[in-house]
Amino acid sequence: QIIRESDEGYKLLTIQEKNWDTTRRELDPKPANRNRIKKELLKEIFAEPGIRGYRYQNRRTFPISLSVDGEVLESSGQIPLELLTADDPEDFNTICEEARRASSEKQDVLFWVFNLNDELHRLIEELYRSREMISRHERLAAQGKLSPEEASCLAEEKVRRDRVQRNLRSRLTEAVATGAGFFRGVRKDASSLGQNIAEVFAKLRDEVIPDLYPKFELGNRPVKGDEAEKFLTAANLNGLPPVFYEPPEGLDLVVRRAEKFVPNLNADVCREVLDYLKREHSYGNKVTGKTLEAHFSGLGYAWDRDILRLVLAVLLRGGAIEVTYQGRKYRNHTDPACRPPFTKNIAFRSASFAPREALDMKILADAARRYEQITGDEVDIEEEALARSFKKLAADDREMLRPLLERVKAAQLPGVEGLAEFQETIDGILEMPTDDCVKTLAGEGKSYQEARMRAQRLNDVLTEQNLRLLRTARRVLEVKYPILNARDPREEVIQAGSQLKDALEHETFYQRLDDIQHTTDLLVKYYLDLYGKFHKKRREVYEKAVDEVKGLPEWLNIEEAKREPLISPLTDKICETLDLENDAEACKYCRATIAQMESEIAAVDTIKANVIRELQELASPEKKIVHVRVSEVLGNVVETPEDVEQAVEQLKEHLLKLLAEDTRIILE
Repeated sequence: QIIRESDEGYKLLTIQEKNWDTTRRELDPKPANRNRIKKELLKEIFAEPGIRGYRYQNRRTFPISLSVDGEVLESSGQIPLELLTADDPEDFNTICEEARRASSEKQDVLFWVFNLNDELHRLIEELYRSREMISRHERLAAQGKLSPEEASCLAEEKVRRDRVQRNLRSRLTEAVATGAGFFRGVRKDASSLGQNIAEVFAKLRDEVIPDLYPKFELGNRPVKGDEAEKFLTAANLNGLPPVFYEPPEGLDLVVRRAEKFVPNLNADVCREVLDYLKREHSYGNKVTGKTLEAHFSGLGYAWDRDILRLVLAVLLRGGAIEVTYQGRKYRNHTDPACRPPFTKNIAFRSASFAPREALDMKILADAARRYEQITGDEVDIEEEALARSFKKLAADDREMLRPLLERVKAAQLPGVEGLAEFQETIDGILEMPTDDCVKTLAGEGKSYQEARMRAQRLNDVLTEQNLRLLRTARRVLEVKYPILNARDPREEVIQAGSQLKDALEHETFYQRLDDIQHTTDLLVKYYLDLYGKFHKKRREVYEKAVDEVKGLPEWLNIEEAKREPLISPLTDKICETLDLENDAEACKYCRATIAQMESEIAAVDTIKANVIRELQELASPEKKIVHVRVSEVLGNVVETPEDVEQAVEQLKEHLLKLLAEDTRIILE
C-alpha cells in the first residue's frame, strides 16, 4: 500500500489512492464473473483475422463455430470447436480423457483442452476488480458525486484495466496455443501443429477439413457469380466459362455430343444435387433454395451458393428439374421470368426446386395418400379429382391464412416469412394446371401439411388473452429487462432475459407460451423488487432530510404558513404508498421511474441544502448570509500535522473576516 505501478513507472500512493486500493482488493469475483470474462476474451481471440480469416488451400475460408465449456459463443462457423478449460494443472489430464471420449461420440466436433494457471486466475481477478471500480465510480460521476481525487483514481484505474486486459488476453492466447486437441478419438498436441495460436488452428483445420467435408472438391471451383445467368441465356453452350467444362478447371457440366455441346446431367455434382432433390421429394418435403443452401454449404460439402445455382441451372436446361417462384412453376429455361432465382439471392432462397417427372400411376397414388394424410378424407386416384380436391383445400386454407397473417404482422411476431411463403404456395397451387397440382401434392404434400399445421396451431393459439401475454412479455423485455440488467445484473436476471428473448424471437414461440409466461412473471417480480428498493430508499432519504430541516432552530422562527411551501421540494418526493401494477413501469401515485428515483436520491443533499439556505434567509432577513465551502478555502489535500495547523489558521482568519462584515456564516 505504498507504491503502485503506472505507465510512467512506480509512484507513491496518496491517502485517497490507498483507500481506493483497499476497496478494490475487497472485490472478489464469483465463478460466474470469472467465466464471463474468460469467455469474452476467448471469443475476441478466435475472432482475430489471423484465426477467423484462415483459408483452406487458399481457396475458401472455414471460420470456427466456437463453444466454451458447453456454451455456444459463435454459431456461424463451419468448424465446430468445443474449448474445454482445466482450472488447474491437476485437472488437465482428466479433462483431456473426457474430451477424447466425447470426440469419439461427436464425430463432427473438434475438441481443444487448455489449462488456466495461477497467473491467468490472478489476471481475471484483477480485470474484474478494475471493471467493477470503474463501473461504480462512473455512476457516481454521472450523478456529480465524484471528488477530484476519485476522478484521478478513476482515470488511473482505466489505464490499469486496459493494461491488465492486454496482458490477460496475451497470456490466455499463449495458454490456448499450448493445449491439446481431440478429433474422432485421436489426440493432436499443440507442439506438433505450430508455434503460435494462428498456426496451431490453421494446421488443425488442414487436418480435419477433409474428414468433415469429403465432398468439398466435388463442387468447389472459383466462380464470379454470373455463370448461371450466362448458361441460361446462351444460344449455344460453347464459349462458356471454364467451370462448365472438363476438370480440373471445370465440373464437367457440359459435354460434346454429336459435334454439339449439351448439358451433362451425369456429372458427379449434378447427380449429387438431383439425388438430394429426389430423396426429399420422395419424403414429401418441399425443397427451397434456402434448404439447398443449408444442406450443401454445411458439413460434408461447403459449396458456395453460386456453384449450387449454376448446377441447378444445368439441371433446369437439361429438363431434369422444374422451378417454382412466386407461385408459378417454370420448366422452360428460355422464359425470362424463371431467371431471378438464379441471379438474386432473396429470390433463390424463396424459390422451390423439384425433380421433373411424368404423371404416372405411382404419382397419382402418392398424391392420394398425401391428401388422405393431410385431411383424413379419401379421394379418387384420378388426376381431375385429386387436383380439384387439393385446390379446394388450398382455397379454404387461404381464407384462414389471410387474417392470420395480418394478426401476426400487427403483433410483430416471428413467423411472418413462413406464413407469407405458405400463402405464395397456396396461390401457386390455385393457378396450376391439374398435372402440376397433382405432382405438387405428391412431391411436396408433407411440407404442405407441416406448413398447414403450423398455421392452424398459430391461428388457434393467437387468442386475445395470448396476444395480451405476448405484448406484455415484449414490453417487459424491451423496457424492464434493460433497467434490471443495468442495475441488478445477477445471473438469474440475465438468464431469464435471455430465455424470454429466445422464446419471443423463435418461430415456435406459440409452443412456448408457458415458458414466456414464467420468465415474464419472473422478470416482473425482479423489477417489482428493484423498484420497491428504490422507492423505499427515496422515501427514507427524503424523510430524513425533512426531519433534519425541521430540527433546525430556524424552523420555528418562520411563519407556519411559509413552512410547507418552503419544504415542498423535499416532501414532494415522499410517496408513502407504493402501488405498482405488474404491467406498469412506475408507481401510480408518484409516477417516478427507477432512473428518476435514482437521480432524486442522488440529488437529495443538493435539494436539502437549497431548502436550508432559503430557510435561513427567511429566518434572518436582516443579516447577510454567506455560504462557505471549506474545501474551496483550504483545498482538498491535508497530509501532515503542519498542514492541519495551517489549514485551521487559514479557515479561522477567513471566518473572522466574514463575521467582521456582520454576516451569518453557513459552512458546507
